[in-house]
Parts: sequence; C-alpha cells; structure tokens
Amino acid sequence: MKRNVVVLSMFLVLAMSVLESSAFANPAPPSLSDVTSTTMVIGGRNYHEVQATLNGTGSGGAYRVPVEFLYPVNPSECNGTGIVDLLNNSAMVLAAPIGGAVRPLATARARLKDKFIGEKGYSYVSVQWEKDRNAITTFNQLFGTNYVIPTLDDQFAIILDAGSLLKSPPAGLPGSPCAVDKAVAYGFSASTGPIVQLKFQSHPLAAAFAATFDASLIDSTTSGFGTVTMPKDGGLTIVISSETDVVLFRNDLTMRGQTSTYRQYEIPGSSHVTTDQHDLDDIVAGLPFAPTPPVRHSLAKNSPVHRAMMEHLRRWMNDGTPPPPSVTLDGSNYPLTPLPCVGLPIPGIATIPRDADGNALGGVRLPYLARPLGHYNGIELQYGCSAGGFPQVAIVAGTFIRDDAMINRYKNHGEYVSGVSKAADFAFQQGWILDADRQAYKDQAGQCPVGRIPTEELTLDDMKFCHDLD
Repeated sequence: MKRNVVVLSMFLVLAMSVLESSAFANPAPPSLSDVTSTTMVIGGRNYHEVQATLNGTGSGGAYRVPVEFLYPVNPSECNGTGIVDLLNNSAMVLAAPIGGAVRPLATARARLKDKFIGEKGYSYVSVQWEKDRNAITTFNQLFGTNYVIPTLDDQFAIILDAGSLLKSPPAGLPGSPCAVDKAVAYGFSASTGPIVQLKFQSHPLAAAFAATFDASLIDSTTSGFGTVTMPKDGGLTIVISSETDVVLFRNDLTMRGQTSTYRQYEIPGSSHVTTDQHDLDDIVAGLPFAPTPPVRHSLAKNSPVHRAMMEHLRRWMNDGTPPPPSVTLDGSNYPLTPLPCVGLPIPGIATIPRDADGNALGGVRLPYLARPLGHYNGIELQYGCSAGGFPQVAIVAGTFIRDDAMINRYKNHGEYVSGVSKAADFAFQQGWILDADRQAYKDQAGQCPVGRIPTEELTLDDMKFCHDLD
C-alpha cells in the first residue's frame, strides 16, 4: 500500500503523463442515459443543469462515464461558445488511501464561477475522462458507482466525444440546448496532460482534436514533470501559471512564449491549488487525523484572471482580437534551492526575484500582491516534499503568512482602499481582469476591516474575507 501511495503521489499534478495512443475513429455518436435535470438562475439567466451518463465507444470498447451540462434555457441567450471541463481527480486519488473522500474538481466551473458563465451566456460540459492513476476505479469505490473506461486510449475518445456534445447536442437533453460554434478545451494540472498531447501534430488524434476544439485554456500545468515544451503554434492557446508552477514545476522552461496563436501568463503569489478549488480547511475536516504541521493555505485567488482570459479567448476565436501580451515573473535561468523529494522528480525550488517583503516580482500583479497583507509563497515548505497523501496536497497549496508590520503600513482604512483600487485599475488596464472584477476588488477592499480596527484584533476570518472576491 505504501508503494501505491507513493506512485499515486507522483501524479498529484502530473500533466504530462505518457499515454500510448492508437488512431481513434468514432464508430457512432455518443449517447446519454440516466438524465436528471433542474433549472437554476445564474448570472441573471435561467440555466438548465443536467447530470447524465455519457455512453460511447473508443478503441478499447464501450465506455460509460458521468457528464454534467450547463446551458441557457433560452437558446437566444447563448453566446455561441462552449467549455469542456476535464475533471481533475488528483485530490480524490491522493486522499482516498488516507481515508478522505474528495470529489473530482470541475476546475473551469470553480475558476470561472456560475455567475460569470450565466452572465456571459456560455455553454458548459464537464466530464470524467480519466482511467490513469486508477481514477475511475477510485471514483466508483468512493461513490458507489459503476462507470467504465476500458483502456487508456479511451480517455482521448471521451474528450473528443465531450466536445461533440457541445457542437451537436445529443437527444435526451431538456429544452433546446445551444449548438455552439466554438468549443474550448479546459484542463487544470493533471487534466491538462491529454490536451497538451493532443496539440502535438504527431499525435494520431491531433487532427480530430483540432476539428473539435477551437481553442484551449491550459490552467496550471505541471510541465516540469514531463519536460515537454508546449507547442506554440496551431490552435489558439492560453496558458495560465501560478507561482507554484514556476518555482516547483518550472513552467518557465517549457511554457513561456508568445506567437500569433499562443499567450502565457504567470501570476505571482498564487498557488497551484487555490482556495476556490480545494480549500485545505475543508479537506482536513474530512480526514481521519489532524495534519501536523497545521494548515496555512495561501489565501490569494486568481479566478479573475481566468475569467478575463476566457473572454479574451472568446474574442480571439470569434473576431481575431488577440489577448494581451504574455507576462512572466521577473528573471530566467533561475538557480535551484535543494528540496529533497521522495518519489517525485523535483530537483529543487527555483529561486525567483523577490521584493524586500519576500513576495515575487513581475508577472500579473493582482491587488492582493500589489497591496499585500503578508507573505505569499507558491509552495508550502513546512511539509517538506515527501510523497503521499495530505503533505503532497499541502505543498502545492502554497502559503500565506500574515505580517502585521505590512498591515500597519496602511495608516487608515482609506489608504488601504485607495491602494487596492489603484492596483485593480492597473490590472484592468493591462487586460488581466474584467471591469466587473475591478469593481469587485474595490468593493471588497471597502468592506475589509484593515485600517478600521486595531491590527491585533484582525482574525484569520478577517484575512480570508479581505482576500475573497467570488
């Protein structure tokens, strides 16, 4: 069992796993069964939310996996763009052997938020695609289901079929689903792996992927595990990397660049796993033990950047308007600080340029870092780098360490609000956030108690509130 945990841990955020692939010719369109639905209001629009089983056939045989839909009740409110969200199973896979039951993460929905999806009129599909790492087996064991993915090759068939659900909605869905013109493949961490592979022209399914998906959003891929340089041509692509993805997984070596079809953005102070994806406080509450040392998950969120980049991607697909220029952390050719890892191919931590407070320089400067309340780090160093279970989850959740000296720099509440407002205006002018999020930063700063009560009276809940935006 110990060896299994270590092996699984090697793939916590492994986006570049090698999957042997044969050519796939879909013998028949996929179908749906077990359809249940409800209606909900998101972003001021009525949406169908549908759960179903997706049934299809890949090169290894018949598969059966869970799928979820979101689409406007009124087809005239569709914006013509759909998102395929490849569920991320890493926390589920790692927590299961130590007694946790964490559901797969619908990352695009967690990042973008339902309000944004509804306001902008997106269609959305999430799908369980992964057989590797025993993901589908673990899912069945934890949640009492009987889904089937026969072979690793069938993972690719599922992804292509999920794209077809957007452009040619199958029978059995309620209402009048939007038949979208443009489809975006969205992956996070391990679920970026198949997208990156399918973007290589040498992949036997590259042409099928290009015919199905008009663009890709690569969220926090862990390129350093595979040391494969991301293709910068063919298919519109936006890559967003957290500080963790540079200092730990070395995305700077494989993801940086800009072409007529490629943009890449690095967000300092942001961790690989943010609290709007998996809040470690929630995971700890479900564990049969109390982790030592205690949790100190970074409070910084980068969802506003993902919302802005999704809108940039939509315009790029529809009228050719390119996103803002690529933005990286300061420096390159970073020296490494040793970080002994058990069972993980990580030689050390990239030593990136930092300011006098210890916060990273360069990159997409969001208000929490432009007007900091403490130290933000992309890796949780107090757990070291041992593979297995909770410690492996914790190191990629980063660190926030409150610093009262920083908080006391704000002479009053108005000074703090002014600083956040200026930083939000700058981020909007650069195209890194949308106008709605610019205003949301200002509104949140106005409600934050920093500068209104004595610093020593600020609680952890206060710190969380001041960083919240969604």
